[in-house]
Amino acid sequence: RSRGDDASSSYIAADREFNTKEIAKAAMGGYSVLDVPIATPNRFSCVLGPPDGSNLICVDIITIGRKSESLSDEKFACSEVVRQIVSPARRNNPNGAPVPPLSVKEIETISVYTKLDNDKIHCRQRTATYLVPSQTDPLAFKKWQMSEGKSVDV
Repeated sequence: RSRGDDASSSYIAADREFNTKEIAKAAMGGYSVLDVPIATPNRFSCVLGPPDGSNLICVDIITIGRKSESLSDEKFACSEVVRQIVSPARRNNPNGAPVPPLSVKEIETISVYTKLDNDKIHCRQRTATYLVPSQTDPLAFKKWQMSEGKSVDV
């Protein structure tokens, strides 16, 4: 789903909060999204409750960069790179010692939009996931080294 600034706006952006909630519901069940403390175009944070009742997890998505380019009068491309940090949620002590993240990834999404007519736009999208080096987890650091900067998921 997407949204604009207002009805007359030519600015349209993905509705990250809606889309993330729907993906989490599809993957983890209808009551998996417990809280969304931050939802801005450049930062999104949510607390998820796995269906098995295990520990809560916090997912932070931070925008690192965006770019767009007109390819022709009928076609344009845009890309966004985000850092996704998945951590155990701190239930009782938000001011406690930092907890190492369960995973940290950079995700690049490239979309190419083509205007078909005045009422239709077609989008072709590709997403690639890259590992980020860890300072605290030797196995995660080794996986990052082995990836050699290549995507690990497309």
